[in-house]
Amino acid sequence: SVVEHAYYGLAALEMLRNHPLTGVGIHNYSSVYQAQFNPNLPGATAHSGFLSIFAEMGLIGGVIFVFTYLVVLHRLWTAQRGLAVHDPDGLLLRGILAATVGLGVCNLFYHFWTQLFLWCFFAFAVAAANVIEGSTVRNLSGKTDNIALQGDDES
Repeated sequence: SVVEHAYYGLAALEMLRNHPLTGVGIHNYSSVYQAQFNPNLPGATAHSGFLSIFAEMGLIGGVIFVFTYLVVLHRLWTAQRGLAVHDPDGLLLRGILAATVGLGVCNLFYHFWTQLFLWCFFAFAVAAANVIEGSTVRNLSGKTDNIALQGDDES
C-alpha cells in the first residue's frame, strides 16, 4: 500500500540521517530495517532505488550515483543532438535516452531496477552513443556524413 511504501521511504531517510556519509552498507537496508523498525518484516526494501542507494551508501555513494546517472543522460543527449530527426542513429539514441529517463522515473518508486540491470543499461547506452558518434562526422554546416569505422573494408 501507499502508506507502507511511505514508511519504507521514511525509514531510508532515517538511516541516511543516522549514517550520512557512508550509509548503512550495501545491501544492509533490510537487516537494519528489521533491527530498528520492524523485527517481523525480513527482506524489506525502500521501494525506491534512489532512497535505497542513499540509505545504503550515504551521501558519498548517493551523490556519485546521481552524478553517474546525469553523465549518462548528458552523453546520450549530446550524441543525438545534431542528428536529423529521422536519422536511424538519432532515433536509436533518442529511444535509449527516453528509456533511461523512464528507468529513472521507475527507480523513484521501485527498487530492483537499480541493481545489475541498471549498470548494464548505462554501459550499453554510453557504448551506443560512442559507436554512433564515432561513425559520423559533422561538417561545418552541421550536416553529418557517415564514414567507415577503423578496420572496416572499403571494397
